[in-house]
Amino acid sequence: MIYKELNSLNSLGKPLPGKVAHIGSDKVLVKQGNHGIDGIGNQVILKDKIDILHFPIRTSKQFINKIKKGGEAYSNNQELGEAVGKTWRELYKQYQNTGNLNAYLEDQTYSNNRLMELEKKGHLVIDTRLKDFLGGL
Repeated sequence: MIYKELNSLNSLGKPLPGKVAHIGSDKVLVKQGNHGIDGIGNQVILKDKIDILHFPIRTSKQFINKIKKGGEAYSNNQELGEAVGKTWRELYKQYQNTGNLNAYLEDQTYSNNRLMELEKKGHLVIDTRLKDFLGGL
């Protein structure tokens, strides 16, 4: 994978909130989705120091399994509000209604023409960091 979206969006097309990382501590509570933490007190928070290369879809089989398990977990959870895990919940409903996620997965598939079009429009850029790193192993 050498193409990177300039603006990261979730599975429903909404902007992704940032992720957090911290020095391990039993006082820290990582919030749902790794989008926030509690328990760090007045410590300085640095932003934009780490790039996260996110690959939510590696294969269709892997992704469907992830949505089935995660969606079922959200459905069974009585503590989290409906807004938490909204993307997973929506995709799980699609899976329950159709028995597949074919339409969603097809929308996530990029032909060469689509890649070139999105790159030309400035939505995608070529990023070979992972390819280069793995090639050097």
